[in-house]
Amino acid sequence: MQQNTRAQQFFVRMLRGIRNDLFNVVLPELSSGDAKEHTQFSFMALDLYSAELELGAELARTFASEFAALINDIDTMLGSATAPADAGDGLEQLRVRLASTITRLGEHADKGVEASRASAQLQRRIVAIESRLRETISATQQANAWKPAAVREKASPGMSVDNLSACLRRHFPGLPQDPVTKMTVLPGGRSKKTVFVSLKPNDVLPTEVVIRQDIPGNAVDTTEGTTTVVREYPALRAVEGKGLPVARALLLEAENSECGAPFMIVERLPGSAPGSYFGFHTPQDPATQEAVRDFARVLARLHSIDPAMLGLPDPHKSPEARLRREVDYRWNKWRADAHLPSPILECALARVRAECRPGVGETALVHGDTLQHNILVENGKVTALLDWEFVHIGDPAQDLAYCRHAVAQVIPWDEFVSIYVAAGGKPVSEKRLAIYGLVGLIRNCSFTATCTRMFVNGESDDITMGASGYAPLAFMEPQIAAALAQLDKITQ
Repeated sequence: MQQNTRAQQFFVRMLRGIRNDLFNVVLPELSSGDAKEHTQFSFMALDLYSAELELGAELARTFASEFAALINDIDTMLGSATAPADAGDGLEQLRVRLASTITRLGEHADKGVEASRASAQLQRRIVAIESRLRETISATQQANAWKPAAVREKASPGMSVDNLSACLRRHFPGLPQDPVTKMTVLPGGRSKKTVFVSLKPNDVLPTEVVIRQDIPGNAVDTTEGTTTVVREYPALRAVEGKGLPVARALLLEAENSECGAPFMIVERLPGSAPGSYFGFHTPQDPATQEAVRDFARVLARLHSIDPAMLGLPDPHKSPEARLRREVDYRWNKWRADAHLPSPILECALARVRAECRPGVGETALVHGDTLQHNILVENGKVTALLDWEFVHIGDPAQDLAYCRHAVAQVIPWDEFVSIYVAAGGKPVSEKRLAIYGLVGLIRNCSFTATCTRMFVNGESDDITMGASGYAPLAFMEPQIAAALAQLDKITQ
């Protein structure tokens, strides 16, 4: 058997995470006896398989030679003409071969007292070695026994109704006593936790606000480091009043407090997200189509804002230098974090690196995460552009390329671009769209690698972190291959 690899470590952790979630998350929600029984059997299978997978190389080293020697002793006694067993045959194959000898051992025992004793002795050796094999696997199972889930209903330790009420009263003394009436933590979030908060009627703050709170050690980063509300909040304040549908920023708690990690509070705007990470919910709905057209206008207004006014870091002034910095940063991150290989991604990194030449892009304010789950819509209009943690100075082609696939499921891409240009956006070439489409995919693959590393190293026990580090890569790689082919077609 092969030695344990980084990929194998990841799969072991994933299997154990799935096992734990079956008991911690799935089983408590089940009502039928049949569903509970299926879940329990699934738990047992995953528990055993993860232990065997983890021990694969160790079991081979420890037991293969003994199994081979035992098989050869049996063949010698039985006078078999088969080829000698060898430890290199692999433990699974050796056990199959050993099992096949037992019938002949029983037949040999019928040849007399001495033959019966010799056969019984060999059978005892078989039972002994198999028992030690099972004990080794069982010990690994026990060492990694199922643990009850940690409490996750809070954004972070300390974020409670009482603590948030105290914090708000400290910042806004005019609030009534115990101002927070309700808190709802939204599921998901790899870098920030989102909490809907209801307040008592007052003359200071809106009665409905939203908290975005940092998750310590998050997996989401930029070339400036992990994303934080301390960086996001000033950018959000800076774009207020610039004709964009953005939530009014109300408070930044920049340091750890009684509520835990740093957080910011913004006004809750009307509307709902028209889709998830995987696409729009109702792409053929006329209201969705109108909202996407309005989204084109929003992006045009965003890209027309002078980025210098935001005070964002821009250590490399030229588009090609910015792009080169991004590619080098992501390549180094991938090499450090990845547990699963991706030759396709490596080719994309090399190709974009080669495109870092003068004329590769323009300079604008870029949101960086322009997908359907980061906008709110109502009655065919975009009411909010959310989640500004990736805002930076860059090429507007990145925002356009990032949303292109989803937009094209709703209205023709040419129509979207025409609306964008009519609203003040500058035309963007297909080559730039192809290059910056790769940049977005590369960045997201980098996030998956970081999620994988954190999950495997035990920095997070959340199975969604492990899944985020595995499943998305499988559907991003075909997109990367298609983008590379498109770039080749444009440049030939």
